[in-house]
Amino acid sequence: MDDVRAFLKHVSAAGGTTTFGPSFDEQDGFWFGGLADPEGNRWWVVDAACPA
Repeated sequence: MDDVRAFLKHVSAAGGTTTFGPSFDEQDGFWFGGLADPEGNRWWVVDAACPA
């Protein structure tokens, strides 16, 4: 994900459910957050700086 903050903002603006974040992991230097799809399944998103 290129821009977790913008993505979660878009999800919320479109009526979607964000479950947490956006948050920044200061130790490893990446953004992350969560959302739920219409069926209630929870998903995490991370940016490209997230260590594998």
